[in-house]
Amino acid sequence: MPLLAPQAYSYYLTALVPSVVVMLQVELTAHGKPWLPLLALFCFHVHSFGLRLAVEFLPPVLPYRAASVPGLDATVADVVVSVFQPGVWGALLLGLLAAKRVADAARGASASA
Repeated sequence: MPLLAPQAYSYYLTALVPSVVVMLQVELTAHGKPWLPLLALFCFHVHSFGLRLAVEFLPPVLPYRAASVPGLDATVADVVVSVFQPGVWGALLLGLLAAKRVADAARGASASA
């Protein structure tokens, strides 16, 4: 859900905490280096700060609100605010890591069969 409908508040991302715990256990068991799940957790934690940076502090420095994106029906502000959502990046990172571990496990199971 955080990838389909990004939210401004980090309490929506608390649904991903169990998956962080599971991925921490998987990474500690498999490689002993759980930095990717911890990076995702950090991204969840700083989610609202990244949005605040994009909405309040960047416009005076980078006047991007009035410019339009060529080929899109959006302003540059919409794109910048979307990029500065650390929670979305953390959810994407956690999802890709889980998909990679599942693919590795499936590849190992098919090789032994």
